Amino acid sequence: MKLTFRRILVAFVPLVTLIGMIVVGVTVFGRDAGDGPSQISLVFATAIAAVLAMAVERVPWSTLERGISSSISKAGVSIMILFLIGMLSGAWMIGGVVPTLICYGVKIMNPIIFLACACIICAIVSLMTGTSWTTVATIGVALLGIGTALGVPAPWSAGAIISGAYFGDKLSPLSDTTILASSSTGTDLFVHIRYMLFTTFPSMTLTLIIFLVAGFFLVDATAVDTQGFADGLSSTFHITPWTLLVPLATGVLIALRLPSLAVLFLSALLGGVSAVILQSDLLLSVVGEKLPSAAGYYKALMTTFFSSTHIATGSEALDRLVSTRGMSGMLTTVWLILCAVSFGGVMYAGGMLKTSRARRPRRGHSVHRRAHERRRRRSVHLHPHHVRHVSRRLSRKRP
Repeated sequence: MKLTFRRILVAFVPLVTLIGMIVVGVTVFGRDAGDGPSQISLVFATAIAAVLAMAVERVPWSTLERGISSSISKAGVSIMILFLIGMLSGAWMIGGVVPTLICYGVKIMNPIIFLACACIICAIVSLMTGTSWTTVATIGVALLGIGTALGVPAPWSAGAIISGAYFGDKLSPLSDTTILASSSTGTDLFVHIRYMLFTTFPSMTLTLIIFLVAGFFLVDATAVDTQGFADGLSSTFHITPWTLLVPLATGVLIALRLPSLAVLFLSALLGGVSAVILQSDLLLSVVGEKLPSAAGYYKALMTTFFSSTHIATGSEALDRLVSTRGMSGMLTTVWLILCAVSFGGVMYAGGMLKTSRARRPRRGHSVHRRAHERRRRRSVHLHPHHVRHVSRRLSRKRP
């Protein structure tokens, strides 16, 4: 496909439209832009890309549909992981796993160095497990709650958790992306990891310095009522070390190299078992049941998995901390992903993401190639008698 000004213009019109609509959406809706305006912007941009692909590039609609289907199928596993993360966060919260980790964490961690500690903890867990998504969905959820209890802004806590998780995943010999990168280039795995240290280690060092410095400015350790958070959680949940068996079992599942989908699903089920055994009264209160019954437990457990739950603790800040949204809380993100991959699928199928990179051979190589081709053609078409005649004449010219 030859790259022309017309193709460049056709490719940039949907992108410029998308960027413009997203900017307008963020300006008008603010923080709520991700709850619908951004998705609609992607739909409009997808429609414009499809019209241009069919009208200008003459791409049939069936090709665009196949592009959308292919993109969505590639995002299927990621979407299921998001749903299972929502399911797991609800089960671990109502099951008392996250509240127990928060209670113990606020007694151990210093608010000032929390960001650096959270980054290092997630890096170690991800390095040992080889998966960043599972690290964020398990220990990351607990660390986010601990950070909130310590008075650390949630965006900074999330940044520390994600930074550590992806650093460990990038350098882990168990990571599928690290193994894929080394195998596809024919490089030894540990040689590949050693050379990645030249870029990842300085960036991680700089990140930890930023988090350490930010801890002194973002958090006022004297104004944080960590004991109040711990007491509020203890009065609402049954705080016991037995709940820590759930993350311990999750670590065993990860060590067994089970797929991320299986680990998240089984961890959510273990959280549900913990809720039934250790937090039975609280679990029934989710659906307004007072007397224990099989139907009541089933209804409460399903609600915890797929829907929003609100636990009254007597503290507004603590209520926000322990509230969960289950699988349904991931629908907005999944909606955004589906619209985004559909836009990408149409852009790719319409040829708007392809660039023509005509490789011009170097002059020397071109001359040698043409000379070799002329000699080959002459050797094929010359009669043997002519070949002897030419060779005799060449020998006479030699000094």
